Amino acid sequence: MGKGGVAGIGGVVALTCCAYCRKEALEKKPCTAQMPRQNSDLECGLGSQIGPGAIDEIAKKGNRMLFFKNLFSTQKRSQKTIFDFDIRKNGIYINDVKCKFDIEKLCEILGEPRIIVNDAENSRYLWDAAGVAAFVKNEKLTQIDLFIEIPPDIRFEIPENTFTSRFMLNGDAPLKAVKEKDLRSAYIFLDVTVGGYEVSLRLSEAVQAPIAKMSFNERYEKSKTDEIANIVRAAKTPVDWVSITPKKKKIEKEISAKYALVKPEGETLKFTNFNFKLAILNDLMYDQELLEPKFDVFEFCEERKIDPYKRIGAVPQVKKWFKNYEIPAALADKVSELYLDGGNDIYLNIAPNWDGEDSLFDIKNLDATELAQFKNLKKITAEMIISRKARKVLEDSGVEIEDE
Repeated sequence: MGKGGVAGIGGVVALTCCAYCRKEALEKKPCTAQMPRQNSDLECGLGSQIGPGAIDEIAKKGNRMLFFKNLFSTQKRSQKTIFDFDIRKNGIYINDVKCKFDIEKLCEILGEPRIIVNDAENSRYLWDAAGVAAFVKNEKLTQIDLFIEIPPDIRFEIPENTFTSRFMLNGDAPLKAVKEKDLRSAYIFLDVTVGGYEVSLRLSEAVQAPIAKMSFNERYEKSKTDEIANIVRAAKTPVDWVSITPKKKKIEKEISAKYALVKPEGETLKFTNFNFKLAILNDLMYDQELLEPKFDVFEFCEERKIDPYKRIGAVPQVKKWFKNYEIPAALADKVSELYLDGGNDIYLNIAPNWDGEDSLFDIKNLDATELAQFKNLKKITAEMIISRKARKVLEDSGVEIEDE
């Protein structure tokens, strides 16, 4: 049975529904998609069950004619290979013809696809000769993929051939549409919005490999220069996979009062060094749970339409929130021991992208006056760096430092 083919087994129709089946076939192993289960359904290791029950369910969804047409059709599928894609502000153009984001229109232009039915709702359309694929859910087109090269880590069925036509954004090379700051911090994907579409450009292995060798700290420093951007630009094939999806409609969500900063009654603690304040906040807010709200970066960012992974290092809006957060002075006596670890909750909330490789949260300075507020602080267990200057202030105040 060929790729994407059909086999009859004991009266049951089976589909090869993923690349895993092909791999087994090449290795001359029995394909799991050809092994009926007791309930007469079939299962593919990385795909979904396709059996009589699934076919009936698909028919209920109104896909009966489309499903059986592609399952048993003897018509030769499209062998056309040249389909230039241009995503413009006013729509998608294929060979200079404006194309509505619709699966029927796409089939009309590209020709008959090979269809893989995953379940009653989801299917994947493949134009093997052109290197184009599409995701369809409930008969509606949700994503178009162009495979310029074959990503080595792909785990689902893709077209037999690569995309060799032209791909453009607003009539020009895709990288010209990418913001300079995004090119400078490129890592795996570059995302661009063009008109009503979101375009995701996956960097090729030739580009990812040298960048992946850099440490987090190196990437951060090089993001201030053109070094990473030049690696992307210099590659013969900078992008190996393009995904096109409709731009999600923004749903205006009212920001809750949960993270509104409220000045506490009475005296508040004073800090001159932010990283020391964070160590105190981690103890009182996350470890002892004496401060509210317990900050959640993802909840905070979702309400404010902030991408917490957009930048390397601290999320500016989150850092500002913690800087402005006031701690009641009455809680100072509750602090007796601090743990400085790169995995502390407060660090992961301020900088979700941080991997602990740089000095972002090291305590470099410490003032005797701010330390004097914590009379019961006797010990600090540190996996992070405390400078010599800060150590002297701590030791002079009788605070033991245990390095791990």
